[in-house]
Amino acid sequence: MFETGDKRKDIVLGYGFKDQKFTAFPKPGYPWFGSKFWDLNARGQASGKDLYVLRYADVLLMLSEAENELGNISGSVRWMNMIRERAGLPALATSTTKAEITEKIFSERAIEFVGEFQRRFDLNRWGKLVEAAKSVAVDNPIGAAKVRPYHQYYPISQDEIIKNPNLKQNEGY
Repeated sequence: MFETGDKRKDIVLGYGFKDQKFTAFPKPGYPWFGSKFWDLNARGQASGKDLYVLRYADVLLMLSEAENELGNISGSVRWMNMIRERAGLPALATSTTKAEITEKIFSERAIEFVGEFQRRFDLNRWGKLVEAAKSVAVDNPIGAAKVRPYHQYYPISQDEIIKNPNLKQNEGY
């Protein structure tokens, strides 16, 4: 998914460690998406790094998405280009259509937040969770075959259903 010249690619994708290629983990020739969290100067298991709750890039992409939904293409492109500029990519044209910007936001969020556990929430919000899970059937045929439309929702805790008899369990659980 990375465009040519995207500075994030070398930070996000790890194919080895200290000049040794991964041979079994994850799969030979496949990257590991955790390398951007490595701290090679850490002592033991503690790096002293703070964990983020919300990244500035997430705020910018949320703004871009909101502006796009409101039909403000130039505003949407402005926020998106701030992310693209930092990644070393060319700016998007403001003449781009709403549909094109929507697709760019989908892919930009996928690239920007690799390994940060945001993709499922994005796909849910966009109504694309089942479609996306089935699209990876080549890499995970067993998992893809088990995905059902109800997986876009979590089950409601039985404790909550007991407390409130008006609640009904989400279909499928």
